[in-house]
Formats: sequence, structure tokens, C-alpha cells
Amino acid sequence: VNLEMMLPLVERYNDGDFVWVVDIELLMVPSFVGTRCRGANIGFLFNTPFPSSDIFRMMPARKEVLRSLLNADLILFHCFTYARHFLTSCSRLLGIEYHSMRGGLVQLMFRGHAVHIRASHVGMDSEAFLQKLASDSAHRQYLRQWHDVFTNRHVVLGYDDLEPMSGILLLLKAFKSLVRLFPSILGSVVLALVTVPLADCDGTPLHTQYAQQVAQEVANLNRAHPGLVLFYQRRMMFSERTALFRSADMLVNSAIRHGLNLVPFEFVLCNDEKKGGFVVSEFLGCSRVLPGAVRTNPWRDEDLARAIHRLLLQEER
Repeated sequence: VNLEMMLPLVERYNDGDFVWVVDIELLMVPSFVGTRCRGANIGFLFNTPFPSSDIFRMMPARKEVLRSLLNADLILFHCFTYARHFLTSCSRLLGIEYHSMRGGLVQLMFRGHAVHIRASHVGMDSEAFLQKLASDSAHRQYLRQWHDVFTNRHVVLGYDDLEPMSGILLLLKAFKSLVRLFPSILGSVVLALVTVPLADCDGTPLHTQYAQQVAQEVANLNRAHPGLVLFYQRRMMFSERTALFRSADMLVNSAIRHGLNLVPFEFVLCNDEKKGGFVVSEFLGCSRVLPGAVRTNPWRDEDLARAIHRLLLQEER
């Protein structure tokens, strides 16, 4: 796959061109490009977390992957934790030392070639987003629809891709603990759970067994407490999604591991300063750059439940 992606790139390459490579499917491309286009300026962006060195060292092709990546001139990670994992792997497996530089860069030398590492936190174009939101004619219509659905209840929102790493089952477990610890919320709080189904390039649904487990847990919660969970299995268009974000009182993310996730940023932009709290997993890549976020360990369901309850109490004041 990496060779197939590299060949048309090399055919179109001109001296001095910048080559930008994105994500783990193309880990070997920097090596292939570097050997064929010696003067190429190569950048590599990880949209996913980089594992700790203890996990990475178990890969059969661990050194080959590192040597390939070190053909790049610049390697970007979403947060410094992932960058540190990469640097530690280089140190332990290849014996390469590194040092810090001005401007938030870390430099290491590989075969006389300077490689720069940087943590570049994910973000979005807030101005363009707000302009689109302001000009969206269908937004108000969806706001009225969501208002009718929620009927003056406090809305806890979960909006995730339907995959195991999103930690949806952990959120449902935490909500079960929330009801057990604080039964007084029943009738005044609803969990709006939106799961976005994923499919491969042929359109075949992915993670079907996990989807069945999520649906079963939702059914169990609604059987014990009717109407507690509103469950949606679809990708929402911009108008409907942003109206839902504006209607919700808080966003809860319980990701086990997640790199690129713009949902929390969209949620913040859809709400004013007096509304729109959020509880996020400490394993979410953007959790460190969300001011005011309550960070929790999603594996501790009671801690997550208490964090949700604290924000509910703030909403009532």
C-alpha cells in the first residue's frame, strides 16, 4: 500500500517540493520517498496517538518503522505525551538522543539528518465555523425540534463514532452509576447518545458486534428507566448537529484512546460562556487544550458519574 501511494508522488515530484504524509497507514512512505527524492522536504502528521515505548517495542517491524519516520524533516503529534512516547522509542530501540530547541521543537540526529519533533495541538477554524452557523437557515428549525424532544429536561450529550476506542460502553456504565448514586435525577435528566456508524471503503459496516453491545446496553437502561436514553445511530448533518450541541447542557466524552476529535471544539463554539460544560476523558488527545473541561478516567465509572452530577448541579444554579 505504501509503495502504491509513493509511486505517483515520485513521478510528480520536483526539486524543493514539500511532501506531507498523514497518519499511520503510511508509516513507510517517508523512507520510500527519501531514498528516491533526496532533496524532498518531508513532513509527517500523526492523527492518532503514538503508543508508549513498552507497547511499541512489541511490534515486529518496530525499528523499520522508526527509521522510516526519521527520514522526515518534521514530525507532528497532537500532544506532547505522544511525542514523548516516540522520542523514548527512538532512544530505547535505536539509541538516538534528543534535545529541546526554541519554539517548542525537539531535535534528534539520524544519519547526519536533523529531524524536528513538535506537539501541534488540534484545532479548527472558529471564524469560518461561526460564519457558517450564523448563515445556516435550517439551524433554528432543528433547535425547535430538539426543544420539543427534550421537553425542559437537562440534556447530557454523547456524540462519538461507533467504535470500541470511543468508550461508549464506559459512558453507559457511568450513566448507570449516576442513576444509582443520584436517583433524584430521574425524570429531569436525559442522555442523548449519538453514535456514528463506520464502514470500510466497500461500504461494509465496521464494529458490528460492538454496535450490538451498545444497543443492548441502551435497551437495558431504558427498560429499567424508561426514556432515560435517547439513542441515535446516524451521522447528523451540520444544521441538526449544531442545533443539538446548542440544546445540550453538557458534552461527555469517555474515549479510551483518541487522537483527532473536533466534536468538543464544535460544542464550545455552539454555546455561550454561561452554558455548555463538558466532561472529557483524560485519554482524549485534545483534553489538555480545552479550558474549563472536567477531565476524568472513564474506566472509573463512579468518578465519571460524579463529574456529570457536579455539572448538573451547576446548571441548576
